[in-house]
Amino acid sequence: MLPLKGAAGKVVAAFQTYDTDEALRRTMLVESYGERDKSCAGLASPIIGADGRFIGALSLSGPITRFNPEAVARMSPLLLAAAKRASECFGGRLPDAAPTTLEN
Repeated sequence: MLPLKGAAGKVVAAFQTYDTDEALRRTMLVESYGERDKSCAGLASPIIGADGRFIGALSLSGPITRFNPEAVARMSPLLLAAAKRASECFGGRLPDAAPTTLEN
């Protein structure tokens, strides 16, 4: 198994240890820039199951040059909507996220 790096890895690590950081609890999103590969970036959100427990992460990744602030602002609500739908498909509910600007 690969080390838990990158956006999805951060979500998995946070929810496995029940030590989710404040930004993740507030936004339900994590960003990653160059952690797994210096030319890649990612954005991830948790998936919550029927019993309210974390069951996975949904992520977007690509060339770091495509993850500028404007692109992340466009991708974030789409990713959150998909994570909410996925959680609902598993009988869960993703907590509402506060609309904020993510930090690198």
